Amino acid sequence: MLIDAFIFCWNEEELLPFTLDYYSEFCDLITLFDNFSTDSSLEIANRYSKVRVIPWGVEGVYDDRVLTLAKNRSYKDHGRGADWVIVADCDEFLYHPKIREKLYEYREAGITVPLTEGFDMISQKFPEIGSSILEQVKRGVPQEGMNKSLVFDPRVNLVYAVGAHIASTDQYHGLFEVDADGNQHRLPPSTSYKPTISESRELKVLHYKDLSPEYKIGRLKVLAPRLSKWSLENKQTDHWLQTEEEVLDNFDRALKVAEEVI
Repeated sequence: MLIDAFIFCWNEEELLPFTLDYYSEFCDLITLFDNFSTDSSLEIANRYSKVRVIPWGVEGVYDDRVLTLAKNRSYKDHGRGADWVIVADCDEFLYHPKIREKLYEYREAGITVPLTEGFDMISQKFPEIGSSILEQVKRGVPQEGMNKSLVFDPRVNLVYAVGAHIASTDQYHGLFEVDADGNQHRLPPSTSYKPTISESRELKVLHYKDLSPEYKIGRLKVLAPRLSKWSLENKQTDHWLQTEEEVLDNFDRALKVAEEVI
């Protein structure tokens, strides 16, 4: 059983070692799509034998439409006939305590699009390199918007909408594509491979973006200026525009309701 991961990255030198350590444990190949990082992300990626790096996007600019198109093309243009593909941002960890066994079980049962349960993980202290992030940051807040289709059988031709929080296949909400202007177009149905959705959400999406207030504030300061005019006008990724006060307030509220996730 082959599992290929397609991870999207820009200047993730702090988080990237945790991401690549984690996915290297159960994936056969990791393709890191790098948006012209200027930090040590590429040096870190080159330390991993399972990782190959492919550039994507426009240098210096983040546009949600471009990212969506890149994700939708990633496993089609650079896949190699894997049984499962994972398409995720650097801070998104697909989790199950026995993930290869679970994916094998899904495969044997004919499941091609497993449902997931999403959580915004939270920590007051940034994790230490050398130990798994899952062992250090175990609490989080349920986040329905993170119930993302990170993993699927590539034969179902899954397509993400802008933001990648919603996806579709032939039988799953109707198939569509997103053009360069962010417009969605319905495509004719295909009979090549019908998807089968799991009945329950046994896989989790752990979103590791709130790894201390200091880390979150620092990250937003470098991310916000990269937003394209289109993303700003259409209020895409507008959570990058939070003030320091808003970040601190959100941390306080999240810490009060955070639950043990793993």
